[in-house]
Amino acid sequence: MTIRDPIAEFEQNLEAVLCWCRPRFSMLNLAEQLRSPELCPKKNIVCETFSREEIRDVIEDVISRREAMLQAKVERPGANTWFKDGSRLLAFFPERSLSHGSSVPETGGFIDECEIPAWDTWIIFVDDMLLSWVPFHLINAVDRAILSNPEGSIKWAPDANRPVIAELQSRHLLS
Repeated sequence: MTIRDPIAEFEQNLEAVLCWCRPRFSMLNLAEQLRSPELCPKKNIVCETFSREEIRDVIEDVISRREAMLQAKVERPGANTWFKDGSRLLAFFPERSLSHGSSVPETGGFIDECEIPAWDTWIIFVDDMLLSWVPFHLINAVDRAILSNPEGSIKWAPDANRPVIAELQSRHLLS
């Protein structure tokens, strides 16, 4: 069994997300933005998975494919630049989702009908929570989506009461 360091994984994966997403993002057609076909999950993590381990496997597959495609990229943003543009981290709890789709009209589809954030933005799955990156331009839209989400399956990462969030905050890695 491999002992994992979620903080080191978070740092590495967030750098990859920023390298992948920042050049691809635009406010046009948000339902398809940051949902690259080459990273499309093999299963829907809300409707087609039946255990936390299966959710983790699907998410890790997306993350590892993105990392493999970025291997040729040498330049990565440093930790001190992660949130300078006003972007934020979203916590998504797949096992809580009621798949009611209330976030779709609020976010133009950036968060889909199952309440899943765009897969290009996925950073890490820790315990029962997927952390993903939200571009600055979508902060207000995601705020509205959070307010329209009765089961609390999405929330800003600092509002998620989890040990990994406290650790990221203590290391000043989370805004």
